[in-house]
Amino acid sequence: MSDKGYKKKYDVAKTIKQCFLVLLELGIVCFLVIFITSKAMPCKNILEYLERATLGVAVYEFIIYVTLKFINDAKLDEYNAIRTAYRKAILAVRSNDNILFLDVNESVSKQLDHSIMNSVNIRKEYTILKDLMNDRNLISLEYRLINIEHLINTTELSWNYTLLLRWFK
Repeated sequence: MSDKGYKKKYDVAKTIKQCFLVLLELGIVCFLVIFITSKAMPCKNILEYLERATLGVAVYEFIIYVTLKFINDAKLDEYNAIRTAYRKAILAVRSNDNILFLDVNESVSKQLDHSIMNSVNIRKEYTILKDLMNDRNLISLEYRLINIEHLINTTELSWNYTLLLRWFK
């Protein structure tokens, strides 16, 4: 089988899997909304079932979108801050400017302060950044910057619409 044929089959299988996950999630939401609301007020006809399912899915999608958007934005904020710190550190090491070096070191130390709400992974990254900067390890600084930029790109592409796609993608 050629690479082109394999890629096409892979793309079709991936699309089918994604559609299945979306439909499964929406089906579960519809079922739960209808089941729960029917306990309080039974449906009289098929239109009421459809109305409740549609409203339930709309509310669910809104809640999921807003929640996942906040999560993604918080991650992006952390990643952008560490990316800026890496760029400044690279500039300080390249220029061998002690004033710039001290400024970057001070800002990294502030980020390691416990009053700043950074995740554990970001705190570790700041610690690594500080060590690499103090060692003046330019290659490792640039390599880790590439990894941070990849994390930013990946987070920007994260699914905001369904939980199942986000978990299984």
